[in-house]
Amino acid sequence: LKTAGLVIENEAGRRYDRFRDRLMIPIINQKGDIIAFGGRIIDQGEPKYLNSPETPLFEKGRELFGLPQARQALRETDTAIVTEGYMDVIALAQNGVGNAVATLGTATTSTHVSKLLRQVDRVVFCFDGDNAGRKAAWRALENSLEALADNKRLAFVFLPQDDDPDSYIRAHGKEEFDRLVHQAMPLSDFLLRELAQRCDLTSSEGKAQLIYEAKPLLLKLPTPLLRLQLVKRLAEASGFAQSEVERLCDLRSYAPAAPAKAKRTAPSLTRNLLRIVLHKPELASALPIDLLPDTPERQALIRLHQLVSNNPEASSYASLREQLRGLPEESMIENAAAELLGRQFDEAEAEGEFRDTLEKLQEGGQKRAFAELQTKAQQFGVAGLSAAEKQAYIQLLSGKANSS
Repeated sequence: LKTAGLVIENEAGRRYDRFRDRLMIPIINQKGDIIAFGGRIIDQGEPKYLNSPETPLFEKGRELFGLPQARQALRETDTAIVTEGYMDVIALAQNGVGNAVATLGTATTSTHVSKLLRQVDRVVFCFDGDNAGRKAAWRALENSLEALADNKRLAFVFLPQDDDPDSYIRAHGKEEFDRLVHQAMPLSDFLLRELAQRCDLTSSEGKAQLIYEAKPLLLKLPTPLLRLQLVKRLAEASGFAQSEVERLCDLRSYAPAAPAKAKRTAPSLTRNLLRIVLHKPELASALPIDLLPDTPERQALIRLHQLVSNNPEASSYASLREQLRGLPEESMIENAAAELLGRQFDEAEAEGEFRDTLEKLQEGGQKRAFAELQTKAQQFGVAGLSAAEKQAYIQLLSGKANSS
């Protein structure tokens, strides 16, 4: 009983019940075994809540209350809600929210987040709206960064002052609570807002502090796409160039190192086009799909063209991430976006390079078309060409003559 944490032994060697006069709540692991207990005081007294100590069976940094019971709801919603206490989980379940779990007397750890992200694509932290809740949310953010992937999302709900999930759902109902979860603040917004509140962005010193505070967080992120978006927003807020933010935060080390003696080759036109479009997504709607050659990047460019044409408000890659999740082109686009960390170009340069690349594609398309028509004319004679092909052949011939 002592090893299991149910009995405490004092200095005199006397033993007594750890959970005396408390409502006992079993803590179950994923196998369904009871590994610990939580206890809520029945009358008055402190602490209000008490958990088992760490034992050979129970490690607080690894276990989440309610996870086995939430399994089906997690599959159905693809979202996990993390609260601060097991009474919150119980109250939410009683009111129809079955995908909530709770930490057990410790801050959220990267192990907790990794465990959840293996089962869902979105984790929403739900905290009280007071200062303690915001501090807990920040600790959760710091400890979650290393567990993130570009196809996973973290978000934060902050309840009104003096409310917790238990009191809020009882007062406002499931529909209103679901709305809060749906509209939860994305990790990137919370991170940048909290950093900005710590720094005086009207002064040079404050802008420098912003980058200083952001550096350890960016270095924790294993996600090239999210890191790129954060770098761009930090550059806007601080007034530094994007390349300077990358240099100051030592982010160049994330770019794949080239072999020591490998010969560097220039990226293909379509690869360069993909990079430009990811830097400035609104350009995707101007892509001439018919001119795109059959390269590995072609389908990715077509997909971006479709997404931006159907959603003109998509002015950043962050706004397209959700629509790309799970698509065949996701990996190609993710790799190209990661390469942007080593690139430097402002908005005007991006548009100019976009136009130049399109001109080169058009020239390449004309050369390919001329070569195909010339081969056909040599095989079957000019008479073997259709009227449209003859007209195109003549135009291409005259173009070559004018260029020479």
